[in-house]
Order: sequence, then structure tokens, then C-alpha cells
Amino acid sequence: MIKFKTRYTILKRVFYPEYGIFSINGDSSFEALKKEALPTQNNLFKSFNKSFELIEFLISESPEDYTKKLKSNSEFVIKMVTQNSMTSLKTNDEIISKNKRIYWQYTRNY
Repeated sequence: MIKFKTRYTILKRVFYPEYGIFSINGDSSFEALKKEALPTQNNLFKSFNKSFELIEFLISESPEDYTKKLKSNSEFVIKMVTQNSMTSLKTNDEIISKNKRIYWQYTRNY
């Protein structure tokens, strides 16, 4: 994921709150991926999707707030892989940092 983000992802600012233009979905979007990045994106999508499905199954008996947090985190990671939505994050470093926090949240006990 880190290599994918640093090598292929380019964020661009679309909305400028200081000029009175706001978006509830964030003010940055992703530039279209180059064709060479699409196989990597597809592999990441499949891998993360399977991983989150497994984790969701394993924690299905957990408290509702925990399963809601997993759903929120998985949606974030998938959006960062598919790159088809707006984000409030401004840089790849912010995206990578948040992805790392999510990863460690689910692996630190194992």
C-alpha cells in the first residue's frame, strides 16, 4: 500500500475553504491513475477486501461499536485504494499514516 501510494497517487486540491467553497467530503481529490498502476490497484483492492471480510467475520460477536469502527476503517482503506472519492487528507503522508494506524489497530494483539 505504501509503495502504491508513494509511486502512483497524486492528490489535488479541488475546494478552497478560505474562498468560501466547502465540501463535506473533503477538499482534495485523486488524479486519475496511470494505466500501469491499475493491476496494482486491483490486487490491493482484492487483498484488502478479503482481509476486512475475514476480520469482520472474526469479530462478528464483538460489541457493536467495535464492528462499526471496523466498517468505518475498512471503508476508508478501500476508498484510498480505489481513489474514486474526495478526502479531507491533504498529502500522501497523511493517507499512509492513517492506513498504518488502522493496520496496527487490528494487528497489535496478534
